[in-house]
Amino acid sequence: MSQQHKIEDITKTVWTVPDGAHAHQENLILSCLMRMATAQEAMAKNYLLLQADVEYYKGRTNHFKTQYQALIRQNIALRGVITRMKNKQKQAPPLSPEETIPEP
Repeated sequence: MSQQHKIEDITKTVWTVPDGAHAHQENLILSCLMRMATAQEAMAKNYLLLQADVEYYKGRTNHFKTQYQALIRQNIALRGVITRMKNKQKQAPPLSPEETIPEP
């Protein structure tokens, strides 16, 4: 295997150098830096997707927390209504037989 092929295998980049000369060290460094930058961009993309997921789930959590709190307040209010109705029923005079609701 020639020196040119070894360099290409190392950098994973095909370099076209005129007259079959070897790639220069600057080209190798540039190739390595480009591959590192590509890898970092790929990692950053996954990180950005992860951040978007976190924001989505935070929003959904807040939505359901507020919905839960609203249901708790509604339940408390309905319990108060039931209590007031029971107290009002206790204070009302008893119904006479004519006022009772006939059973079907």
